[in-house]
Amino acid sequence: ALEETQAALAAATAAKLEEQERLMAEQVRKANARAAASDREAGAWRARAHAAEAQALEMGRLTDENALLNQRLAQAEANMRELMGSTAPGVLGHNNAKQKIQYHLRLKQELEEMRAECTVLLREKFALEQAI
Repeated sequence: ALEETQAALAAATAAKLEEQERLMAEQVRKANARAAASDREAGAWRARAHAAEAQALEMGRLTDENALLNQRLAQAEANMRELMGSTAPGVLGHNNAKQKIQYHLRLKQELEEMRAECTVLLREKFALEQAI
């Protein structure tokens, strides 16, 4: 009877230990799943932060480009007002209206080329800033 009681007690203890082991293994599995989910979420937030930083740099570049273009436009408008206000013959290159139009078109083309060059240089600057 004593041996049977000890055997039953040992079996009950073993069963209880197996149940505890199973529960602990389940808890470990759940904790690992939560840790993996947290790692994925942290990676997503890092990606968002990186994207926001890139957008901030792009916005800074575009703001600089906009300020430069506004400054150049104001200067071009001031120069144009000065030239248009002048009554001296030949200030715009010609007295002939057709020739003045051609001259203005040439000036506009030159201004557009300068703006394009400025845009290219600002993009290169941004690319170099990104590389740093």
